[in-house]
Amino acid sequence: MCKFTLSDAGYRMRILLWGLIPLTLFAACEEDTPETLSWEERSFVDSLFKEEVIKLRPELDSLCDLRFDSLVQFYKDSLWTDRIQEVTQQLERIEKIK
Repeated sequence: MCKFTLSDAGYRMRILLWGLIPLTLFAACEEDTPETLSWEERSFVDSLFKEEVIKLRPELDSLCDLRFDSLVQFYKDSLWTDRIQEVTQQLERIEKIK
């Protein structure tokens, strides 16, 4: 005889789960298409962006000018450090060969 009956709560739960799993999977497979802007909206956004860039450019350029000397010095020091390390490694390699 069958040990599960329709009145068995566990059996009903399994049937319910096996029915909900495929339904959930099918619902999850749908892709939401992202909303895209019309060409008028894109043109408007582009013009706003251009206006803001024009407003911010002098400030950004001045910040860049202020940091330029320190950045050059930093990267120059970094390059020197890298080159010294490479020369040291080459010398150590040569010493091992001898």
